[in-house]
Formats: sequence, C-alpha cells, structure tokens
Amino acid sequence: MHGFEVEIPTTHDLVHASRLNQLSAKAAKYDAIMSSITRSKYEGKANEDKILGYAASIKPQCGYSGLATIISFVIANLLTNARIQFDPEQLIASQPSPQNIQNLVTEHAVLDKFLLTLQSINRNLHVYLASM
Repeated sequence: MHGFEVEIPTTHDLVHASRLNQLSAKAAKYDAIMSSITRSKYEGKANEDKILGYAASIKPQCGYSGLATIISFVIANLLTNARIQFDPEQLIASQPSPQNIQNLVTEHAVLDKFLLTLQSINRNLHVYLASM
C-alpha cells in the first residue's frame, strides 16, 4: 500500500467536514448579530417586536425612554462579556427608539393582552370582575 503526503501551508488548518459545518453555522450566527447591531436604524420583525412590546407593557414605570436606554446597556454588557467588539454609537442607533417601543406596545402587547383576556373569558365558566 502506498501512502501519500499533502503539504498544508502553515497559514491553513485541516478541518473535518462536520467541524467545518459547525464553524460555518457559528460564523453565520455571528454575522447575523453583527449585522443587527450595525444597522443605522431599528428594523424589528413581528415576533421580536411582540417581545419588546410585551416587556414594555409589563413594566410601565420604566417608561419607553427608560426601556430604550436599558436595552442598549444589556446588549452592550452581553457583547462585552462575550469579548465581541462593537461600536457603541452603532449599537444605540440599531436599537428601537422610545417612539418605536410605544408603537410596539400599542400594536402588539395591548392587542395580545386583549385577545388573551377574551380567550380566558371564553374558556372559563365563571368570570369574576373587579373594579377599583
């Protein structure tokens, strides 16, 4: 049996196909994160917007401006802990403004709460109402 040799330059690594797939998937996720935090303005999607709208509706004392500020700090903390470099100004620009958050609450959270309440009333034989 004859063997063969392949010279691999020191600038390259030999990677098994399954490991390459893992690395490619991780690179795609990283690229998606970087794309999201380097946008010049917020570009939410329906499901993600529902999450923010709901978050704003369960803690109204925070206010829309407070939540908009906190979001950037939380993301900055996460990226810093992961040792991912980012531009703070781009990060802030890519996050929802207080007006965006207010719109999310009215578009998603309020409607969803109404629908959940209606669904709960329809499912229960006894409904108790209280007023203040």
